[in-house]
Amino acid sequence: MAPKRPIQQATANVVRQVLLPSSAVPPPITSNKRPFRLRRRRDDDDNEDADSGSPCSSAAAPLPFSQLLSQPTPPLCPRTVPVALAYLKSADPRLAPLIDAHGSRCCERLGQRGGGRQQEKTPPPTFPRLVQTILAQQLSWKAASTIHKRLLVEVGVSIDERPGKSSSSGSSISAAAYEAAALRLTPQTLLAADEARVRSAGVSGAKASALKDLAQRYADGRLSDEMLHAAAEASPAGLNQAAAQVASASSAASRATAFSWASSCSSSSSCPGATAATALLAVRGVGPWTLDMVSMFVLGAPDVLPAGDLGVRKGLARLRAGGGGGGGGGRGGGAGALPDAAAAERLTAAWRPYRTVGAWLMWRLAEEQQQQQTKKSQKKQGG
Repeated sequence: MAPKRPIQQATANVVRQVLLPSSAVPPPITSNKRPFRLRRRRDDDDNEDADSGSPCSSAAAPLPFSQLLSQPTPPLCPRTVPVALAYLKSADPRLAPLIDAHGSRCCERLGQRGGGRQQEKTPPPTFPRLVQTILAQQLSWKAASTIHKRLLVEVGVSIDERPGKSSSSGSSISAAAYEAAALRLTPQTLLAADEARVRSAGVSGAKASALKDLAQRYADGRLSDEMLHAAAEASPAGLNQAAAQVASASSAASRATAFSWASSCSSSSSCPGATAATALLAVRGVGPWTLDMVSMFVLGAPDVLPAGDLGVRKGLARLRAGGGGGGGGGRGGGAGALPDAAAAERLTAAWRPYRTVGAWLMWRLAEEQQQQQTKKSQKKQGG
């Protein structure tokens, strides 16, 4: 049998360590050649304090994963996101430029914000993440982040500032300081805050009511960290599966229909994911999209496809047209018609069981398209 190439050897080591029990992990395959590493890309809102030795600094390359992926897919974390990127690169080569350009940032966003922290002895609180998710409804993450920072200040959560660090909102706030402050927001703090101060941060009336409702449900025990962490541990894709069933049953019609389905599912099943979905859908303003975001960024579910999300649909349209992204432009920069939910399912079928990572890459592809359009518009105006 021909020896494995260095890139394949690096992949084999990562996959064995992540997807096989420790007792079944064979000795690592060694090589004298340097393994492939993802290209590092810095963004204005990247975490400047990230550990340079993060497992996100290395990535695996294409390999046939069929045998290993027959086992249950673990939640996304710093050890599994590189495997997901390698798998997607093999399953859909069109994603390769995006992975090369954004792979490290993907590890930071999905591996650190989602299931990666479930590896800690004390999992992080879920309430602050749900607040961020509600604020992000129908907004870009950058705009939602700006409003969220203002909200923290208005309700009395201090953010430690450091000179020389600039946040997306223009103030001197490091990414690490913002992250730490975000996790200090509690239901009691939000309930005690005057609604006028919440609104002054740029929060709409509907979202302010939703946040108060969320805080009240955490305060009285109808929602809890234990409930959501149990859903993540028992079934990493539980909330996503519930959201998909809700969207299918209600056709995005009435929330009453969606809640009715989730309630019946919960009462007839001991699935923690269905129980958590029921509790979340009862919150004012929470629907299938929010469940998808919670599954992706709070629970680390690996196979979420928010097929109705505009950014994901734009990215898929551009990918289908031949614009693979990654800064190289590619053929067919136009996007064409946006795919509907059924078309999105077909376009991403090969990405299973890592559609969460694929969806995140589609957001980046849509951002690249917007940036290119902005540059063209500015060039025309300047000419």
